[in-house]
Amino acid sequence: MTISEKFIPTIKKYGTSIRFGIGLTALFIGSLEYFLSRPANSSHIGRIFNNIFGELPLKGDIFGVFSGVIPDFVHPFSFALLTMGLFPLADKKTRAIICILWLCVDLFFEIGQGFGLQISEFLLKFLPQSRFSNIIANYFTAGTYDHFDILAIFLGIIAAYIIGELTSRPMKPFPSK
Repeated sequence: MTISEKFIPTIKKYGTSIRFGIGLTALFIGSLEYFLSRPANSSHIGRIFNNIFGELPLKGDIFGVFSGVIPDFVHPFSFALLTMGLFPLADKKTRAIICILWLCVDLFFEIGQGFGLQISEFLLKFLPQSRFSNIIANYFTAGTYDHFDILAIFLGIIAAYIIGELTSRPMKPFPSK
């Protein structure tokens, strides 16, 4: 039995685990931006972290010039992979639809920041008053639109689709000697 004959069933069997693992790892790495680089009050998750652990004494741009766009790459990338992991028997078309849906969600939230006040007023008018509706409305009014965030969203989705394809289809076996 060649190495590829042992490896291909493993990918088929554990493709879902690989997608979940990569998605969760990326989500963790992306969350480091909120905890280590941004002020605690700049995001909802930062405020929760600050309430539990307190403000970190040292903060810095851990991702350098990419600090601002890392979350916009990571969100669609990880959520698309996690969603693909929920559907291990999904075909190529379904994986593409998953990526397109997450692309639309992330683009809505990013582009919505450019129209923050209008979207916030609309949401608060039509959604029942709750902590969730206030968090979402605040996201749109406090956030800033950035062209590079749009690019990061597209790159995150493309990367997720490629990894989804690589972990969903059998690899060609290596030629035997």
